[in-house]
Amino acid sequence: MSSCNNLKDGDVIVCEHCGLEMTITKACGCGEDDAACSEEGFNCCGKPMKKK
Repeated sequence: MSSCNNLKDGDVIVCEHCGLEMTITKACGCGEDDAACSEEGFNCCGKPMKKK
């Protein structure tokens, strides 16, 4: 699972079902205090997206 607290600038996350890719261009600052914007991470096609 890819949630904002474990993504850095330049990371790419991908949907293993449809192939959609997203590149992180600015990391979220919420990971600095061990909290994430969403504990469920990023989803596409009903499944969690994974770091490439």
